[in-house]
Amino acid sequence: MRQLRILTAWVAMLLASYLPFIIWRAFLHHQDMPAWISIVQLFGLGLILVCTALLSSLRPLRGLVLALIAFVIGDWVRSEIENIPALVNWTKTAPQYQWIFLDSLIAVIPGVLMALTLVGSGLERQNIFLAKGNLSASSKMPFGIRPIGWNWLGPALIVIFSIPIVLRLGSAVEANFLNKLVAALPIVVGFAVVNAASEEFRFRAVLLGRIEPVLGSGHAVLLTSALFGLGHWFGHPSGLSGVIMAGIAGWFWGKSMIETRGFLWAWLSHGIQDVLILTAVVTLTA
Repeated sequence: MRQLRILTAWVAMLLASYLPFIIWRAFLHHQDMPAWISIVQLFGLGLILVCTALLSSLRPLRGLVLALIAFVIGDWVRSEIENIPALVNWTKTAPQYQWIFLDSLIAVIPGVLMALTLVGSGLERQNIFLAKGNLSASSKMPFGIRPIGWNWLGPALIVIFSIPIVLRLGSAVEANFLNKLVAALPIVVGFAVVNAASEEFRFRAVLLGRIEPVLGSGHAVLLTSALFGLGHWFGHPSGLSGVIMAGIAGWFWGKSMIETRGFLWAWLSHGIQDVLILTAVVTLTA
């Protein structure tokens, strides 16, 4: 029974992820993002949802599948908005960092739809980690390493995750770097606040709240970090390195939510990375 639940959860997650689009564009070398892929995703998730109604062993996964359906529908709506001709024309002339910020605002839509799936679920704010949490909670470490408090591990991870971006920034700094950054600073900070909160909610908080009671914290963190990593194939950073880096960061951020029972360390760390990432975009492209 447990193995069937684990397999079903992974199939649903991979189906809802950006993996079909990655295969279509990166491996089959198509440039478009056809709507029929989203239709196939929803059809497959719909079949899994039917299975959760018919098989009592899979019934506890119903909430997860509903959240993933909302995730896919929200991304489809987001894509349709971003393909409005007037918006497409604007992106051709607007600075890239402004478009990235707008994209983060539009990306709130999947999170809103996922929040609607929580109505009537019985899950409360604490169940989906929308609390500060215990910021000094102990973190279990692999390979027999002694546990570390999140009051130490959290800041350490922020520094470690920042190093590659800071090094990239250091190699790209120009004479007018500060002028560029000051002009873009409101958008940089706004992007970090909105994007970090939005992604932590839709990639982690809701899904962890759905998966952990059914499969346990280990699978919950792995599933959400894989979904988050795959979502960054077309992101910043992008490609395989983006998937790996985002997947590792997502694993630690998911782990922080589970162990502190709160949102703050993940949001803070993610937000700082977003500040650095958009700063790099401003420096390199503005």
